[in-house]
Amino acid sequence: MALPTGTGSATITRARILSNGASLNSGIFTNAASVTATNNWWGCNFGPGATGAGCTAAADDVAAGVVASPYLVLQSTLSTPTVSPLGSDTVTADLTGNSAGMNVAAGGTVQDGIPVTFSTTLGTTTSRQP
Repeated sequence: MALPTGTGSATITRARILSNGASLNSGIFTNAASVTATNNWWGCNFGPGATGAGCTAAADDVAAGVVASPYLVLQSTLSTPTVSPLGSDTVTADLTGNSAGMNVAAGGTVQDGIPVTFSTTLGTTTSRQP
């Protein structure tokens, strides 16, 4: 996303920023504007331009001068503390926490229905939307 704001400023929050096609600073590019892009989901728990365990590729990057931290982090919880052998449980995913360890749900959330995939080496998973 390129921001045509000249030397002004822009704020982006609670957005889903991923899979953009630009080859340079594919997430957010600005040439002169001041951009604050905090509490956004970059498709990976490691933030813009980064990758790590569970990420299929590096997240979209940002241009110099774009403040993109803290960013949203995918969290998951089980409905019970442990799962017994041959048992089942429900895993709930949410994007209400950020990389600074704060719950930011009070300021709004990203849209519902973002696809999430879990995998396991100890059984099977089945996806469903609420």
